[in-house]
Amino acid sequence: MKLLGQHNWIIHTCFVVLGYTAAFTAMKIGMGHETTPFLYACIMSASTCVAHLVSVVIFKIKSRSALTIQSSCFIAALLIGVALFLNNAASVLMFFADAPISLAMPISNTGIVVASVIVGVFFLHERMTRKQVFGLGLSVLGIVLLNV
Repeated sequence: MKLLGQHNWIIHTCFVVLGYTAAFTAMKIGMGHETTPFLYACIMSASTCVAHLVSVVIFKIKSRSALTIQSSCFIAALLIGVALFLNNAASVLMFFADAPISLAMPISNTGIVVASVIVGVFFLHERMTRKQVFGLGLSVLGIVLLNV
């Protein structure tokens, strides 16, 4: 899938943005104060698991290849699953506390961006151009202005 040459990951990123926007909007709309937050997070995680299992079955049928995973990848996948559940639970609690989606999501997503940049630069030894650092600064400034 070479839609954008070396930058075909941008297409996937657009789907991530659309998916998260739809999910958090549905979460905010569906959240009521009579809802048990952790049950809500469990249902979200379970539905995500079912969707992934369906995609694995479809992949298996279409590719006709064996499904394999290394043990180190399996452990990493389990840890990622725990982290995603914690993320879902924290998101549910955020909306349960009646956080406005128009502020809560930009703030949390900018935090994710900043934390990801720190991990990328300091632990994965990725490089950032001055233009990218400037863009990150503008992003953080935008979030500060949203909260004024």
